[in-house]
Amino acid sequence: MKSKSNFLIGGISFFLLIWSLFSATRDNDFNIFMNAAVRLRHHADIYSPPHYHVFFQYFYSPLFALVLVPFTYFPFYIVETLWLMFMFFNIYDLWIGSQKYFNRIQLSRKEYINWVLVTLFFMLSFILYNVSQVQMTVFLVWGTFKSLSLFDKKKFMLGGLLLGLMINIKIMPLIFLPYLLYRNDWKAFWFTISWFALFLWLPALIIGWPYNQELLISWWHTVNPSQPQHLLETSKLLNSLTSTIPVFLTETHGEMNLRRNIIYLNYQTAILITNLIRASLILFSLLFFRTKPFTKITDKTRIFWECSYLFLITPLIFPQQNKYAYFYLFPAFMYMTYFFIVNAKNGYKPMLVYVLLISIIFTPLIGKDILGAYLFDWLQYYRVMVFCTLLFIPALLFCNPRKLIPPIIPGGIR
Repeated sequence: MKSKSNFLIGGISFFLLIWSLFSATRDNDFNIFMNAAVRLRHHADIYSPPHYHVFFQYFYSPLFALVLVPFTYFPFYIVETLWLMFMFFNIYDLWIGSQKYFNRIQLSRKEYINWVLVTLFFMLSFILYNVSQVQMTVFLVWGTFKSLSLFDKKKFMLGGLLLGLMINIKIMPLIFLPYLLYRNDWKAFWFTISWFALFLWLPALIIGWPYNQELLISWWHTVNPSQPQHLLETSKLLNSLTSTIPVFLTETHGEMNLRRNIIYLNYQTAILITNLIRASLILFSLLFFRTKPFTKITDKTRIFWECSYLFLITPLIFPQQNKYAYFYLFPAFMYMTYFFIVNAKNGYKPMLVYVLLISIIFTPLIGKDILGAYLFDWLQYYRVMVFCTLLFIPALLFCNPRKLIPPIIPGGIR
């Protein structure tokens, strides 16, 4: 039995290695990061032209580029193959760590297998996107969740280091800092802030204070959400509120010669409405928290449910989000799948049907090879995935942990 298990693990590992090598030898986004590291070696402004490609600019931190510098002396495809293998470990470890927030005793072996397979089915497209582009999203989701788990274990210094590093690499996990305050995790908050500040200035020890300061200023100009390129995004490849709301409120021009706007507001009004919607999604989190501020909760499933909402809205509220960023929906899909398996006999079929219908857009069924190029591009052009993600929010809110069978014991608050 053990030999069969080892053979299976070996076979899967070999398959993943070949898959990683295949993706790494093709043009991909990790080349952008490696190119930035090469330019950093020559003390260039890695946030200014010439970029790796005219449409692909480096948006990550100076520290991340500096960390990659030693790897630039190796063939890029070797580094990227190793990164993809680490990404597969991230997915495995993310599942193992996440399932500890649920009551697995409620599930039979068959139900557990269904939980795994259904979750992976809905995440498969986003995994494929991340692998083909050799992206960072899986690592960011894993690192953010891992830091929250470390905080739960009272390992504040290590958890703060990891979350501070995630925010430094790409600012998207910043959304979890207010959550730490709301849940009275002051130690976690201050350790994260401290490590984040340290990581901003740490590269100066190697590249010098003036050059690091120059890079930090350029980085801020690049990621500053008030920059025009982050307020209205017309490319069909981008999927966030800043690429969705404005194009339906004001006249824009995209890759397809089709009208999208339903009214003709001026540019400033369209941007204002977009920002109000972004802010409302953040405030909507209070419907998930449902306690007074600075109240700590102890129920793990409820914590996971709350955090899954924050993960879900992350690719919506931040600009410049491609499809691979929607791996951030992993916790929400994992939770929802568990909820409906546990409550299979509890009369929630209408909600289940609703979730399945809006979730079709996330599956491998919605691909260019199946739908054809025109229909696939049309769905992207009209931001159908963004709207389906928004429709997913009331379903997640409906699936409150208190509705689980057996119900969570009230009062998991301290």
